[in-house]
Amino acid sequence: MEPLLKFYASRWALLSSLIAMIALALLDLGENISIYMLLTNFPNISDAQIARASTLTVAKWWAVVLMLVLAFGQLFVRLTILTIGQLRR
Repeated sequence: MEPLLKFYASRWALLSSLIAMIALALLDLGENISIYMLLTNFPNISDAQIARASTLTVAKWWAVVLMLVLAFGQLFVRLTILTIGQLRR
């Protein structure tokens, strides 16, 4: 039963990491495009453009935090499984 648990845990970990990385890349691209638009339209910047760039920046950093939590959470789970496996021997 233990190898099946490891397979599902690693499959979930891989899928969640992949989704977080894709979301982070898309948010970063959106932020870069928004900042480019702010710089090219400098004298005529609307409040909506500023709000969009700000929202994308905040969302990107929350995605970074989420990705770090997922990475360290996966590390914690794997170390816990290894530790429990060693204690059972």
